[in-house]
Amino acid sequence: MSNLTSDVEQKNHQHWKEALRANRSYMHTQFGHKGKVSIGNSQNLTSLSSSLATMSEIKLKKLVELNQRLKEQLDLNRIPVSEASSSLIKYITSTKDSLLPSVWGPVDKKDDPYAAPSGPCGDCVIF
Repeated sequence: MSNLTSDVEQKNHQHWKEALRANRSYMHTQFGHKGKVSIGNSQNLTSLSSSLATMSEIKLKKLVELNQRLKEQLDLNRIPVSEASSSLIKYITSTKDSLLPSVWGPVDKKDDPYAAPSGPCGDCVIF
């Protein structure tokens, strides 16, 4: 099971690394090394119109944000679904739920967090 887990983790890690690498490559072809747009051989960002520059900046910002999200997803800890399922089943079968007396049996008032609080003399109320 541990070999399968490590294989799955390696494949997931490799997938995200490839996506990150592809995104970096795309950003490089679109914006060059210093955030400049490569158009033709000699034009750079300063020679373009302000609207094109603004659109390029927005596009660069979106790509940088996407790149950051991909990095965050790559750093997330992952577990196989089978492990998560077994953990959930273990929790459900071992945790007593006072709202399900048909499954767990009747619950004492002292153990029931949803029971009405009793006063100092039982159920009486002093005015």
